Amino acid sequence: MSSKSKSKKAKTVTVAVKKTDGILQSGHGLKDIAKRRLIEALRSIEPVGKASAFKILIVDAPSLAVINSIATMYDIMQENVSLVESLTKRRAPLEKIEAVYLVRPSYDSVQQIIDDFRTDADKLRNIKLYRSAHLIFLSELHDDLLSLIGPSALGQNIRTLKELNLDFSVYESQVFHTNTHNPIPRLFGNGLEEVQGRNGVLREMIVSLGTFCVTLDEFPHIRYAKGDLTSEFAELFHEHLSTRNASIPSYPSDKALERRSTLIIVDRSVDPIIPLIH
Repeated sequence: MSSKSKSKKAKTVTVAVKKTDGILQSGHGLKDIAKRRLIEALRSIEPVGKASAFKILIVDAPSLAVINSIATMYDIMQENVSLVESLTKRRAPLEKIEAVYLVRPSYDSVQQIIDDFRTDADKLRNIKLYRSAHLIFLSELHDDLLSLIGPSALGQNIRTLKELNLDFSVYESQVFHTNTHNPIPRLFGNGLEEVQGRNGVLREMIVSLGTFCVTLDEFPHIRYAKGDLTSEFAELFHEHLSTRNASIPSYPSDKALERRSTLIIVDRSVDPIIPLIH
């Protein structure tokens, strides 16, 4: 493939077209819906002994991007959150405080949380950082990561474990982004490393798009432009939605099945406005 043709197909674009009235057309924009989902999750965390006790929020880079796109620090603090800290930075021990971890379910983030509850994590600390942990994951927590948590000290200190299904950033009331890291070279590079990473970046986008569908209670029909990348994306996404359908009892609702939308998958060689016009 020539460099010119590569540049034309520089990025996969997904466009959801509504057939009938749905959540976004009920008077609430996507940012309102996502913000309500986040706030309800934080509000549901009640420390032991006193529901109004303060808690701290620990975030990684992907979850911070999500929070910044839908809420303000004032909104977070209103839910009895006294402190927001970065998962990757060194933090002072707060043994009497319960920590709420809001992270993307990646190996690095899970391992860092496990280390927070190890008493032998380093020579300078022989205590766990927090009293207990409430784990909220942006998307599905896979079994291999769950198997890391179970036998660890963290496993003995978990009070909450839930999947938020909110792994995307909201730009406008009906515009969102999957926050996929460096997708262009990973999708279209010719080196061995890029070729091996192609499936990984597709799955990152698919998981993010899947959380979008769960948040909006959408179970769309999938249509795609002819092409290797678009067809692979469509197949993997259909498989992912079917799996989520089986694992989440409330998804999709009967209403979602009655008014199914259509997901149109095209690459950069197609003007994304054209499918909307037709």
